Amino acid sequence: MFYVIEGNKIRLRGFEKEDVEVVHEAMNNPEMTQYLRLFRPFSKQDEEEWIEKTWEKRKEGKEYSFAVVEKSTGDLIGSASLTDIDKINRSAEIGIWIKEEYWGKGYGTETEKLLLKYGFEELNLHTIHGRAYGFNKRSKKVMEKIGMKETGKLRDGVYRHGKYWDIIYLDILKDEWEEMQEE
Repeated sequence: MFYVIEGNKIRLRGFEKEDVEVVHEAMNNPEMTQYLRLFRPFSKQDEEEWIEKTWEKRKEGKEYSFAVVEKSTGDLIGSASLTDIDKINRSAEIGIWIKEEYWGKGYGTETEKLLLKYGFEELNLHTIHGRAYGFNKRSKKVMEKIGMKETGKLRDGVYRHGKYWDIIYLDILKDEWEEMQEE
């Protein structure tokens, strides 16, 4: 099995057809999907097609989506992506999801650190940005923990839980990330 990046507790690898069951289960868990841009129910066929599209987008250099695998068990516990890659401006958006039973255990932080490393070292990006909904304090905290800074917000940009919430934007520049690596 080909692992792109190896961390302390996780490995990132390309998605495989066999991952469809776990992805389907996760993408149909409303507790998880409330934090994602797409939060409608997905069929197994939808997820199979999504996995195939990750392969195509990787070949085209448009997007890099990885399965997040727990090292000690080999279990697929999430997804990590660099999307909306702009080769001229050398930028991308970071996004992850981690299965609910793995929340609060450092997997999200390690996943996002590995994505920054891949984006800056392998893809030679200049900036990586992310977004968090105002009610998703955990996501914003993780992005701040890895060195991202809040750059602005779209007021009332998303409707969830019967009300509007801000979308908070954060980013990090390559030189800021490199300074953190030296510390």
